[in-house]
Amino acid sequence: MHVIVAGFILTGCQSIEISRWSGSWVDERSSDHGGDLRCVSRRLDETNWQATFSGFCGREFGYDIEMHGRQDGSAVKFDGEVDLGEEDGGVYTWTGVMQGNHFNGEYATRTGKAGSFVMVRY
Repeated sequence: MHVIVAGFILTGCQSIEISRWSGSWVDERSSDHGGDLRCVSRRLDETNWQATFSGFCGREFGYDIEMHGRQDGSAVKFDGEVDLGEEDGGVYTWTGVMQGNHFNGEYATRTGKAGSFVMVRY
């Protein structure tokens, strides 16, 4: 039996927290290069999350990634590396912080792309 209550899916005694985020990303080299960004994140356990990021960068994009985070007071801090493929910039390293209703982060590639994102929970 699955019951959805206030953003949680309850299965037996386990709960999976689901959050929806909306905001924007910007390239640090050019403030006019950026766009809308959305994310749906699912907390799987104490340190593992699944996230789907979607937005626009010359075309629609969508990426499913695994995130590893650690609790730091009221915040969850993330860092990681993900390969989005050669067409989308290759390997990205990134950091991020979820705190309250905010999810902010920074990213960089080995080819020199770098930027940041700012989102709020909705």
